[in-house]
Amino acid sequence: MNDDFTSATNVADGSATVGFQAHTVHEVSFYQVAADDPPEKKYQTGVRCLAGGIPTRARLLFEHVIEAGHGTSKVRFHWFLALLSDRSLHDLAPQDTTALRAARNHPVRDDDEYTDGLRIVHRLLDAVSTPNADHGPLLKDLDRLPPDQHDKILRHLHLVIDGPLQDQLWRLEISRVHTRRLAADRQQRVWKFFQPVPAGPRVAPVPPNATQPGAHLLAWVATSVLAAAALHLGWILVQHGAVGAAVAWLVAAGGGYVAAWQGREWGVRAYRSSASGHDHRPWHRTQQPPPGGFAHQVDNLFQHYFARYLPYGQDRHTWMQRTAGIRKELRDEVVEIYREQRVTAPQVAWLIRYLAGDVRSRWEQGTLFSRQDDPHARPGNGGAAALGLAALGVGGLWTAAAAMAVAPLAGLTTLVLLLGGGALAARTWLHILVEERRHAADLLDRERRLADRQAAFQRWCAKLADKPDDTEMAAWLECDRKLLMDETLRHYQLKPSDVIAHAFVDAPAPANRKRARVRYGPWRYSRYRILLFLLTRDGVRQASTELDFERILFSRPERMNYRFEAVSHVRVVASDVGHPRHVTLRLVGGDAIEVPLSDEDAERPEPGEDVHLLSGVALDASGVRRTVHVLEGIAAEGKEWIHRQFALAGAGAAAPPDPAS
Repeated sequence: MNDDFTSATNVADGSATVGFQAHTVHEVSFYQVAADDPPEKKYQTGVRCLAGGIPTRARLLFEHVIEAGHGTSKVRFHWFLALLSDRSLHDLAPQDTTALRAARNHPVRDDDEYTDGLRIVHRLLDAVSTPNADHGPLLKDLDRLPPDQHDKILRHLHLVIDGPLQDQLWRLEISRVHTRRLAADRQQRVWKFFQPVPAGPRVAPVPPNATQPGAHLLAWVATSVLAAAALHLGWILVQHGAVGAAVAWLVAAGGGYVAAWQGREWGVRAYRSSASGHDHRPWHRTQQPPPGGFAHQVDNLFQHYFARYLPYGQDRHTWMQRTAGIRKELRDEVVEIYREQRVTAPQVAWLIRYLAGDVRSRWEQGTLFSRQDDPHARPGNGGAAALGLAALGVGGLWTAAAAMAVAPLAGLTTLVLLLGGGALAARTWLHILVEERRHAADLLDRERRLADRQAAFQRWCAKLADKPDDTEMAAWLECDRKLLMDETLRHYQLKPSDVIAHAFVDAPAPANRKRARVRYGPWRYSRYRILLFLLTRDGVRQASTELDFERILFSRPERMNYRFEAVSHVRVVASDVGHPRHVTLRLVGGDAIEVPLSDEDAERPEPGEDVHLLSGVALDASGVRRTVHVLEGIAAEGKEWIHRQFALAGAGAAAPPDPAS
C-alpha cells in the first residue's frame, strides 16, 4: 500500500475522546434558505451545497434560481455539475436524461467568466459519443479555465466520460488530489470541526453575608459592658491609691487593644484557612450521578483531565486521591452554574481542562491549599497579637489581684462583668468580622477567577477561530475517497474506463468516533467506515476500510470479489421516514455483507429542521442512495440488470449537442 494510506499527524490538544462524545450541531446558516430569499442567496447556498457533497439539494436551488429568470451561465454551469456530480450518464434516471437534453438545447448567450466553463461542460458531454477522437484540444482548453472552474469540473464530472478520455481525466484529478488532501492546513485544523461552540465563562455567585440582623447590637452591648467594667475596675484602683496596679491596668488595657486589633486579622485568616482545609479534604462519593446525564459527563471530564494533567514526578494514584476534595468542589460548581438544557458537557470541557491545569500549577507552586485573597492580611499580625495578649495577661492578673485585695465584693462583681462582656464581645465581633471579610474576600476571589476564566475562554476561542467549514470537510473527505478508489483500481489493475459503475458508502465507524454537522448539513465523523463497490464486466470488486479522518490514516483495506450471480438477495432496513439505514448483502454461499448506512439517530432533527430534508441531505452526502440502487439491481437480475441499465442509459446519453457550444 502506498504512503497515502499510512500517513498520520498529531492532533492538537483538546480533541481527545473522553469516554463519551455528545454530538455537535453548529448553529450557522450555511445550508439554510427560505422560500422568499432572493435568487442570489439561493444561488450562493446552492454552491455551498454542491461543495458540501449535497448535489440534489444544490440542483433544486439552482432550478429555483433559473425559474426566477436568473439562468445565467454561472447558474447553469453549477446546475450541470449538480446534476452529474459523482454520476456517470449510466446512472441518470430517465427524467434526469430529459432534463439534461433540455438544458443542452438552451443556447449559451452570456459572455461572462463562466461562459467558457459551461462550453467545456458541453464539450465533455459531446465527447461521450466520440470516445476514440483526439481530445487533446479539449484537455488544453480545460486547463486554461480559471482554477476554481477547472477543479470543480474535475471533481464533479470525472465519471461522466467513458473510454480513454475518462482515464486521462482521472489521472489529472488524482495528481491534484494528493495536494488538496492536505490543503488548508488540514492536519492542524480538522479536529476543531468536532468541537462545539464553548459555553461562556461563569463563576458561582458569592454567598451573602450570613451575619444575623441583631448581631451588631449584641456586639455593641457586650462591648459597652466590657468598657464600663474595665473603666470601673480602673476607678477602684485609683480610688484606693493602688498606683502600681493602675499602671498594670494601663498595660493590660493597651495590650487588650493591640490583641483585639491585630488578633482580628489573625483570627479571620486562621478561621478561613481551617475552612479551606475542610473544603479540600479527601472525599469519596457514595452515590454516582445517573449515567449519561450532564453531571455524569462532567464527572468523566474531571476524571480524564485531572489524570491527564499530572504534576511532574507525582504518582497518579496519590495525585487523584489528594485532589479528590478539590475536584468535588470544582465539579459541583461547574454542574451547578451550567445545569441547563442548552449547555452540554463538551461545551464546558475547555473550562474543566483549564481548572485541572490551574490546580496542577498551584500544586507545583505549593499554593494549592493557601488563600491569598484577604487584602487586610499582614505578615506581622500574629506576632503583634501575641505581644498584646502577653501584656493583657500579665497586666490583667496584676490588676485583678490588686482589685480583689482592696475591694473584694466590688472587684469580684466588676471582674465577672469584664470577663463575660469580653468573651461575648470577642465571639460576636469575630463572627461579624469573619463574615465581612469572607464576603469581601469571596467577591475579590470571584472577580479574579472570572477574569482568569475569561482569559482561558478567549484563548480557547482564538484556537478555534480557524475551524474548517463544512465545504472544506467535504472536500477533504472526497479526496480520501478518490485515493481509496485509485488504490483499489491499481490493486486490481483496472482503469476507470474498465469500471461500469461504482458506489461509495461513508458510514460512521463502529467505535471511538466523534461527529458534528452544521444545521441542515450532513454528519461529519472523526472516524469513517468506507465501503467501495466497483462493478466490472466480470463482477463486483469490493473494498472496505476504516478512515481516521483526524489523523488522515487508513486502516488496511479488506477486499472481496464476487460475480453478479453470486448475490442471492439484498435486505434493506429503512428508517422511520422511509430512507435506508442498514443493508445486508447475502451471497449464494451464505456469506453476509453488512453495510451500516447511518447512526440510528442521524436523522433526528434539531428544533426548526425538517426531518425529511435532513434525511435526504444525509443520503446525498453518504452515497447511500446510489449504493442501494446498484445493490438491489444486481441482486434482483444479476448481470442482466447491468446490461439493461446501461443499454437504457446509453440510449439517452447521446443528448443532441448545443449548437452554440
